[in-house]
Amino acid sequence: MGVLSRYLRRNRLAWLGLGVLAGLLLGGLWPHVPLHAVATDRAGTVAITTAFVDDSVEAFFYLDSMTGMLMGAVPSRQAGGRPFQSTWVANLNSDFAGVIKTINAASSGRRGAARATLDLPKGPQYMFVSGAIDVKGTTGRERPGRSILYVAEANTGIVMAYMVSWSPELHSTGQIYQGRLMLWSFASMPTAVLRETE
Repeated sequence: MGVLSRYLRRNRLAWLGLGVLAGLLLGGLWPHVPLHAVATDRAGTVAITTAFVDDSVEAFFYLDSMTGMLMGAVPSRQAGGRPFQSTWVANLNSDFAGVIKTINAASSGRRGAARATLDLPKGPQYMFVSGAIDVKGTTGRERPGRSILYVAEANTGIVMAYMVSWSPELHSTGQIYQGRLMLWSFASMPTAVLRETE
């Protein structure tokens, strides 16, 4: 039996030291994954959510279902009392009408079982959440941010995904940035279409 094994068998402090050393070695090799949390809340026809536009900057987004306006902002990095440095605006009602038109045109051209035509609801009921996305191969002053906004309309089951544009260069220099919320993708989820009675 070796000297080291006899020493370790008798000395508990040595075992503790080896355990700490092994933990440090494994901890240094284990991949570090940052944790990000978002928040979403609703009051009546208004909803808000947060979304990361890059690894260290979080934006908030405000959705008013009555007007169909989706707006967002990032505060300035400089100390208090300043207006928001970065802003976004999208008209959901306009995009929603275009999506319904596209879906109806696509379904009328299909063979087989006919799908009911989607109508624009009198009062769209929007809800939304944010999710993470990493679009590769984008460079330049303005590029897609790290989040995407999913907006669902409850009457039709249509979900629209909005890409949040971002300019880290303008943010780091404190310049005002008016970004774009780009309709990135959409889908019609299977649901019963609710129609208002006249």
